[in-house]
Amino acid sequence: MKVAFAYIDPSYEKMGPFHIGIASLIACLRQGGHDCCFMHLTGDVADDEFAAFIQRERPGVVAFSLTTNAFPHVARLASLAKQKTQALTVCGGIHATLCPDEVIALSDVDAVCIGEGEGALLDLCNALDAGADISGIPNLWVKRDGEIQRNPVRPLIEELDSL
Repeated sequence: MKVAFAYIDPSYEKMGPFHIGIASLIACLRQGGHDCCFMHLTGDVADDEFAAFIQRERPGVVAFSLTTNAFPHVARLASLAKQKTQALTVCGGIHATLCPDEVIALSDVDAVCIGEGEGALLDLCNALDAGADISGIPNLWVKRDGEIQRNPVRPLIEELDSL
């Protein structure tokens, strides 16, 4: 499964293509055999730049890492991702963890990751590759046919060196 990560950072100028949380997620997914790419959207988030990224990479999952100041951009970009691909859209990060009801309410967001995403995203990608049901994955709220499956949060990763 290919996962395209988008980190929206509208309040900063280009500060480089690195985000420690997303780096950890990418490492975990790559260890699990999945392909990942990353786009750091800064300043005025440009739809055409994001659309070109999504069309070029053709992911099966588009994952947004959210802070509260980035949230206003997500509805538009998730909609754009849906227009350009058939990818599942998932949002994680601090805003998704603190305000999951607000995030899952967006029409083009399929899932919200609450808390740590390493295990949840790996389980999600493995399930999608296998054609399995994704609705019961811990840490994920999954939207299907207007219903939301709110799954419990798994225990925190205690051995951080395992990441």
